[in-house]
Amino acid sequence: MTPSQRTRIASLAVGTAAATGLGMIPVHRLPRPVRAGYVLLPAMLTTGVSLLAAQGRLDPTGDDAPSAHGLRPPTLPESAVSLVVGGLMAGAGVAGLRLDRGAERFLRRRGVPAPRVWLGLATGAATLTMTLLDGTDVDGQEDPDGEDARLSSRC
Repeated sequence: MTPSQRTRIASLAVGTAAATGLGMIPVHRLPRPVRAGYVLLPAMLTTGVSLLAAQGRLDPTGDDAPSAHGLRPPTLPESAVSLVVGGLMAGAGVAGLRLDRGAERFLRRRGVPAPRVWLGLATGAATLTMTLLDGTDVDGQEDPDGEDARLSSRC
């Protein structure tokens, strides 16, 4: 086994273990300020990064001279898009909390022992599956065609 294969296996193992452990955290039962941060911080970060990206673009009208730091005020449509993207991110956070609560309740109603452990294992399995199917070949290099080399050789 080459060092790159060992590194890839170790990376997959660590990533899967981390996802499994994080999946066991009952996010919907955390204190209200923590849940609010879970929803609002990614939304605010997304909005801020989107606004900064919009400020770095050249002004299509050419009316405004760039400021000393090279940023310009975002236009109203750019600001609106940034706020919508941030709102979608907040909505995804709320949906994630509700999905977490619903999945745990579903498993509890079915009499599954230790539902958080099973949710964590499902999270780890999903993470491992998505990592393996993300379009990299055996060496961890991106396939230029975007296809998995193992799949295209079977066709």
